[in-house]
Amino acid sequence: MERLDFSLNSARTMCEACLCVNGCDGANAQAIPYVMIVAERHVFNSHGLFRLLG
Repeated sequence: MERLDFSLNSARTMCEACLCVNGCDGANAQAIPYVMIVAERHVFNSHGLFRLLG
């Protein structure tokens, strides 16, 4: 598996874009990445970013 390094701001932007493209409204597209990034910070990896981007 390839390792990706990016800033939290970039991660948030990518998540929001992915959610919007797939039909999520703006308010949820902003809230969901916040929760996912907090989960990653607290090492709840199975609920975080890799699930959305993969």
